[in-house]
This record gives sequence, C-alpha cells and structure tokens, in this order.
Amino acid sequence: MKSWSWCAALVTFTVSGPLAVAQSELTPSSTAKRVPRLVETMSAAQLQHLKLWFAGKAKNWGLVLTNCSC
Repeated sequence: MKSWSWCAALVTFTVSGPLAVAQSELTPSSTAKRVPRLVETMSAAQLQHLKLWFAGKAKNWGLVLTNCSC
C-alpha cells in the first residue's frame, strides 16, 4: 500500500506541477519558430519514463521496446 500512495503522489505532482509555473508576458514574433519550453520538455520526458517503468514492472517487454529510444 505504501508504494501505491507514493505513485499517486508522483502522478499528482506530475499533473499539477506545470500549472504552477509563471507565464512570460513576452509574445513571439509571427516569423519565429516555436521552441518548446523547458517545462514541456521535462514533463514529456517524465511521462515517458513513468510509462516505461510501469511497462517494465508489468513485464510488458513489447511495450517497453516500442517506447524505448535505445
């Protein structure tokens, strides 16, 4: 039960974390190429790692190999 509560806390932090980040008042020019913010990149990486961890824990090796960039 302890590991389940830890996992629930991690998922809650993952979902609510990006909401607390202050937004910049700068507006990009219309010709500027959109570059993802650091929070978007880190959230995507964290979500990918969680999926890989859960797939590995469930011994779903097919899913691990299709989602792994190795």
